[in-house]
Parts: sequence; structure tokens; C-alpha cells
Amino acid sequence: ITQHYIQKRFENLGPERDDGNVEYKLKLSPFSEERFEQLVSQLQYRLNEGMGECVYEIGIEDDGTPVGIPEEELINSIKTLESMGEKIGSNAKIIRVRDGTSKNGKIAEVLVRKLAEGELFFEVRIAVIGNVDVGKSTLLGVLSKGVLDNGRG
Repeated sequence: ITQHYIQKRFENLGPERDDGNVEYKLKLSPFSEERFEQLVSQLQYRLNEGMGECVYEIGIEDDGTPVGIPEEELINSIKTLESMGEKIGSNAKIIRVRDGTSKNGKIAEVLVRKLAEGELFFEVRIAVIGNVDVGKSTLLGVLSKGVLDNGRG
């Protein structure tokens, strides 16, 4: 949590929408199995709305008020979200953590992504333009292989 902390308060985000890929949750604490299944279904809906991606704003009320929750509850809520994601083949990554309006209240913005089913990669097409010898091939090589180029493209 600390590595994602930004010392800036959230602004009111406005009321949560029923459609779209953004979900507000004050907290995601341990629930009954039935409630957990409802939350997993809701996560699946948000992922479908965002074509495989959604954002969970934890520590925010449905009206968009950035109240925040204590850090321990925030950590537990993120763990619950990760468990929800595992159930449907997705993963969660903390984007940033900020202060809420309540004393010691923290808010987390968490990106949830659906994992590729049966595939080892996503196909991405990138158009690159530029002058000769500016590193177009090198850039693409580094992005696709994750290692520095040997000088031959």
C-alpha cells in the first residue's frame, strides 16, 4: 500500500453509474458465500462493460464521497477483490492510494483485468513512424521481448 500512496485527497467523484466499468465500494470485507458470489457476478459485469478491464474505487461511497477506510480494512478489501478476481480468471493491481475525508481514511484505486483464456499473449498492433536511425525497431524489440536490442533490429 505504501508504495502506491499519493499524498493528495480524492475529490468527490459524483454518483456511481449503473453501467460502465467503474465500481465504488466503501469496503469489501469477508462476506457470506452468497454475498461473495453476488460480488463476483458484479465484478464480471464491470469487466464485460470495460471489455476485460474495470476499476474499483475502494473507500468511496455510492454517491462518490471519498470517505476512506483504515489501512487494515483497505488491505483486507483488496485481498477480497483479488479472491473475487481469481474466481473468474482476472487479476487486480493497485493503481494508487490516497487520503479520504475521514481521519486516517485511505482510498485505493484498483485496476482489475481479465486474464487471456488459453493464450499466452494479447495481440497488439503498433504503428511507429520516424526518421531513419531513430530507434523504431529497437523500441518494438524491447517492448515485445523485454530485453535490449543487439543493434541489428
